[in-house]
Amino acid sequence: MHRIPQDPPSEFELPVSLEHIHSGCTRTLQLARWVLNCDFIPKLNPPSHSSKIFDSDGSQSVVTRDLEVSIKPGTASGTRVVYHREGDQYPGRIPSDAVIVVRDKPHPTFKRNGSDVRLVVRIALHEALCGFSKTLPTVDGLGLPYQSTKVVKPGQVEV
Repeated sequence: MHRIPQDPPSEFELPVSLEHIHSGCTRTLQLARWVLNCDFIPKLNPPSHSSKIFDSDGSQSVVTRDLEVSIKPGTASGTRVVYHREGDQYPGRIPSDAVIVVRDKPHPTFKRNGSDVRLVVRIALHEALCGFSKTLPTVDGLGLPYQSTKVVKPGQVEV
């Protein structure tokens, strides 16, 4: 029995903000793919929210489709979401899979290191020697009260 080959998956990056990764969200990604218009290839039924643009001879078309990508709270950067047979379709082949790769958007305040979120706080010399009290920003927008009564050394890390 001859097996129909499938093309390698097509990868698409989806940048997500740290705030959305913290709380979770659903993002819509518009995906465009080539589909051949040959009678011997089974046609995929595009949903009502897709559109087709045919090339000059009508043999293939670009189909755009909106895909809903669910981002769970704490999703790691590099997480792959696979949509089977949603990629390009070529003659005599199974349509490729579309792989959505979640990426962290750079954040002006926080840095992400794995599942940890880091905040760099700059303090004055007198605060480092005498202690200080500050409200630190958090990813969810709430402030976190913090008080230091110890001498703070350069490069010191508090967890």
